Amino acid sequence: MTNAMTDFYSQQPAWVTSDFDPRVEVASVEAPMDYARPEGERITVAISRIKCTGGAKRRGMLLSLNGGPAGNWGQGIKLPLRFSYTPLIEHYDLIGMDPRGSGRSTPLYREDPQPLAGFNTRPSDEDFAIIADDARRMYEGCARLGGAYREQITSANIARDIDLIRAALGEERLSFVGYSGPTYIAAVYGTMFGSRVDRMVLDSARNPDVGWRGQFHAQVPAIYENIHAWAEWVSERHLRFGLGTSMAEVLDAAEVAAHQTDTTQFDVAIGFAARHRPLWGVLADAVAGLRDGGDDDAHAAVRKLASQDAWAPGEPQERVQSVTESATSEDDWPTDLESYFTDMRIAREKYPYGFGVSRFQPQVATFWTDRKMERPPQIVREGYGPGVVVHGAGNSMLTHADGEAMAKRLGFSMISVADEGQNEIFAKRGNKAVDDYVFAYLIDGVLPPERVTCAGPARPDIAPDAAGGATRPEPGTLVAQVETWIAANTAW
Repeated sequence: MTNAMTDFYSQQPAWVTSDFDPRVEVASVEAPMDYARPEGERITVAISRIKCTGGAKRRGMLLSLNGGPAGNWGQGIKLPLRFSYTPLIEHYDLIGMDPRGSGRSTPLYREDPQPLAGFNTRPSDEDFAIIADDARRMYEGCARLGGAYREQITSANIARDIDLIRAALGEERLSFVGYSGPTYIAAVYGTMFGSRVDRMVLDSARNPDVGWRGQFHAQVPAIYENIHAWAEWVSERHLRFGLGTSMAEVLDAAEVAAHQTDTTQFDVAIGFAARHRPLWGVLADAVAGLRDGGDDDAHAAVRKLASQDAWAPGEPQERVQSVTESATSEDDWPTDLESYFTDMRIAREKYPYGFGVSRFQPQVATFWTDRKMERPPQIVREGYGPGVVVHGAGNSMLTHADGEAMAKRLGFSMISVADEGQNEIFAKRGNKAVDDYVFAYLIDGVLPPERVTCAGPARPDIAPDAAGGATRPEPGTLVAQVETWIAANTAW
């Protein structure tokens, strides 16, 4: 280790009480912007801590990271609060961080150009060039404000920052709970610093063999797996919903409904609601209402559902943080626009629901042809023991197959959660079976079975036709049902 790096590893954070919760202390550590040139420009990485309350039971530090692709846009330092109500507080110092470029760490900015393409799940061929030009202007906005820092928002550098935090906190090893996109960063950390890993939990894991473009593509068939499962469930309840007795008939009814309301909102709403099993009845009733004349409650329910997963641009700002555009550029992206347009045409015809077309459109990396970013290492597990992957069977953001691939690559136990569409489960969804398995591992070192399935959220309690069926509900209840579900699903 060079003298310059020794200085980074030997620093001592100055903790102060946070401005958002008196239980949380915050500090920052310095890191090289470019680890290949540690004597060069420095950045700061914001960290947080809730101290262990267990005295002699203390095991060490537990760092957690969620959001994606490179952290949760300034919420990382608040993540220890998720575990402060759990038994983990008696065994670990709970550590959070805002990854480089985000939150209270040295920010990476870009300009925020106003998109010229309207938000549309079924754009025309004429729209494709405008969509591509929006991506090009986004790239230019990144280039104007991001400078050399853009090329340093990589999985490997965030892993190095994590190890620097470990050393600055005086710990020989760390335990890690990663959610969503940062599960990959955790796996990279284990690849680069395996001897410094104690225990590791990856909740809603990325596929270690697939770059970000492939990850986006994989979301589309996963959306349709959920929609087909929903349509099959509805077809078994024709007496209740009146949408047909086969999956094909239900999907035909859904397409009629899509054209009886704002089609883009409907496409987003069905992709979202089919992912979350407790909303299946609401979605079916909304489709029936729209198909049969478009009652106001059905229109309002679609708007409410779509608002939970909307990707439409907001009002442009002078500048915004830009880690996503850089983090997703560490992989290869084609530069031939026609290859994107070909995929978009196919998706428009086959996969309009959810955000099908947008998952295939050009991104900033399409135009960033001169980038010289460090590629992530080939993921391996060496120097530390097996851990745990947790994954929802209905997760379409990161598919169940992604979790299976990560568990297989690392030799981890895998906890599958039936009927779960959420992207973060452990210590968030209130799933006692999942939480108990993970607590037993993190606290006592007891691994779950190699493969185990836990029950997820219940599907609506509506009898199928084969069991006598059910009657139609009273009108005017759909929005209230959606709001009740939202209220129950907005906690940490």
